[in-house]
Amino acid sequence: MAQQDLDNLLGSLHSDKNRLAFLNRVYTPGNVDIADRILDLNPDASILEKEVGYAREHGDANRFTTLARRFIDHYVENNQDILLRDRVIGWGDPDIADYAVTKLEETGREGPLEYAGEIAQSFGQADRGRELLERLLAVQMEEKDDYAFSPARICVKPASTCVKLGRFDEAIDLFMQSGYHWFDRALTVAREHVPGRVNEIAQRGFDEYAPAFHTQETFVECAEILGKTDEAKKTLAREAKKLKPGSPPRYYQGLVSSLVKLGLGDEARTVVEKVSAYQFQRAREREEDSVHVSFHDEQKELARLYEAIGEQAPVKGILLARIDAGLNGGWHPSHYTKDIEKGLELTGDPAFLERRLLLLEKEQKYDEASQLAGQLGNSELAESYRTMHQMVAEVSTTE
Repeated sequence: MAQQDLDNLLGSLHSDKNRLAFLNRVYTPGNVDIADRILDLNPDASILEKEVGYAREHGDANRFTTLARRFIDHYVENNQDILLRDRVIGWGDPDIADYAVTKLEETGREGPLEYAGEIAQSFGQADRGRELLERLLAVQMEEKDDYAFSPARICVKPASTCVKLGRFDEAIDLFMQSGYHWFDRALTVAREHVPGRVNEIAQRGFDEYAPAFHTQETFVECAEILGKTDEAKKTLAREAKKLKPGSPPRYYQGLVSSLVKLGLGDEARTVVEKVSAYQFQRAREREEDSVHVSFHDEQKELARLYEAIGEQAPVKGILLARIDAGLNGGWHPSHYTKDIEKGLELTGDPAFLERRLLLLEKEQKYDEASQLAGQLGNSELAESYRTMHQMVAEVSTTE
């Protein structure tokens, strides 16, 4: 279509919104005239990305460079830095990478500086990447100091940057400032880079432990390093005895796993029984929620606790209840397909194959359903599914 004809068509429309809608309907990648008009009306990132990709694939270097820079400007202005990083690295063009690094660096913000450093390093610019990491660390440390009353985990970001810079002692100190939950990261850094500090961290981790969610595994690790597992056993046995659950099961995974690791199987079972009793009490109090995904998510967490102590029967019941709720409640299959496979892996019970059969039927995968029904010894049902599959196939060929 000639440019004048397109101008006339667009001129007959009564608003830019309508013009944009029409242009989007007739756009195809590589149609420069249409694409540029769309981008003039609205810097649509999806059209821009399609045009950049088309120019790159078809060797149009000038258009690729022009649009790639425009793409970078758009993403930086709209704070979509992480998406920009992946695109620029994927394009593999050093000049475009330089442009992206410069634009990201100009913002002076934490995220863009981090991604600029990663882009620079991906293109072999080690010195520039390090300079950007140093700038990033300065911004993170300033932010840490500015938020004196914010959560301690504000130290985690600069700690991670220190690791990238090889400033391992600083990283260890910052991780430990972030609170007990980050002592395991401090231990990892010390083991890999500063082995002389391992005992120091372990001693602090052992001395500063208090009953809390998610930290028992770190406590046991510290005890093992120091040769104090007998003391750790007494501490966690007391914790198990005094425990009064008040949270979902996932909060007790660390305690149960640690008790099992220390050979305190009876104590671990006591914890699981307490948590289970609490869960059933909550279930009775909120019976109307029992069909919701979130309720069964917590039941699945409880199943993991039973699995940790080696009891499979409750796991089977919990997983089957979750699968049935999904099948009957119209959940998306992604919520429970893995539970079918997990149940089969753990128990080998045919009940899970029967649930897989119901799912195949629900998804109208009649050929697969026929094969599975045959494996389960139900030849009549297998034949019915086979007939359904053939009927569907015949309709598909006539359309």
